[in-house]
Formats: sequence, structure tokens, C-alpha cells
Amino acid sequence: MIGLENMSKEFAEDLIVLVNSLKKLPKTGKVKQTYESKKTGKEMTKEFKYTQLDVILDKIKENNNFALLQPICFDEKQGKLGIKCILVHKSGQSLVSEIYPLKDKDKIQDEGAEITYRRRYVIGSFLGVATDEDTDGPRINDNKPKAEPMTDEQAFIIADLNPDLKEKIMEIYKKDYAKLTKLEADKVINSLKKNGLIKSKEEAEIEQKEKEDVF
Repeated sequence: MIGLENMSKEFAEDLIVLVNSLKKLPKTGKVKQTYESKKTGKEMTKEFKYTQLDVILDKIKENNNFALLQPICFDEKQGKLGIKCILVHKSGQSLVSEIYPLKDKDKIQDEGAEITYRRRYVIGSFLGVATDEDTDGPRINDNKPKAEPMTDEQAFIIADLNPDLKEKIMEIYKKDYAKLTKLEADKVINSLKKNGLIKSKEEAEIEQKEKEDVF
């Protein structure tokens, strides 16, 4: 960010007043989003509220010490168009943000919605304003691939563990040991091998071969 290093005391004091005035802005906008329930794992839809762009801009305009500009610029490094925030103080000093790139859009309607959406988020990031409801509760569905179930080999190893180890696994992962993901099962097996609680595949094969040689 350009301007922080040479900020005057007057600019800093007025900036603090501006930022504090943006606390608890009303969230009058509404949008429906799909998320994954933590309890059931099923997809659900919930309506979230957010602070609309014009509400933020109107609040900033109430402060006569600043003017906010959001020009669309070209980022030569990324080769993309983006939005920049410029906060001009009455003293002539200013704060200038980096460029926030816009996503590529095929339709002009999509492009307009993208610009509005980005402008709102850019202001939030630039001035430290929470423009959306806290969505920490539900997990938003961001199209990430679902976790792979554990392999047959992993299931066989874990099913062969003694009851105490199985109970410990369920206590750690808060679910039945048979429902572990591939990644979780891999962590469990590697940890048990490291602590000498189970043998590696190679060690088990050697032990089995030694038994067969005896007979």
C-alpha cells in the first residue's frame, strides 16, 4: 500500500475516525448460498446478509475529510484488469492500494456484477470493514472434491487393531473408525507404525515368510 510511510498525524487521526465510523454498518443485502452441514454432511441452502456497496459509500461520504476513488486499472504483471482503491485526504495526501484483479467474464451482465462485488470486497479489505455475516458456522460449498474413503488395505489394517486402539481412533476423529477418510487412515497407520504398534507391509511379509520356512 502506497502512502502509509509518509502519513501525517492529521491524516492518521482523521483516518481512525473514518474507520471507526464504519463499525456495525447495517447488512441489508441478502444472498442465498449452498453449504455443507457439519452435522449431517448434506448440502443445505441458507440466506446470508451483507452490507451493500452504496451503504458503505454513503457512510464514507458523510466524512468530509476524505474522498474514495475506485478506478479500474490494468495490471501489467498479471495482464488483467483490476480495481484499485485510492483514499484522498483533504491535506492532499492519499492511500493507494494494490490492484485487486477481476475475473474473466464472457457476458457484460456478469462483468457488471463482478465489478460491484469486487468493489465491495476491496473496500472491506482496504478499510477493515466486515461486509458479510460471519459464516464460520456452516461450511460453504466451494466445489472442493469430497474426501476419498479409505482403501480396502487401510480398512483391513485398522479393523485388525485391538479394541483399545480403535476406541482411541474414534475418540480423536469423533466418528466410527470404519468411516475414516483415506487421508485420516493414512495418518493413523503411519503414526502406529512410527510408534511400533503395527508392522509395515514389508515387515509383515517377512514375518509370514519366516513362519512358512519353519514349517
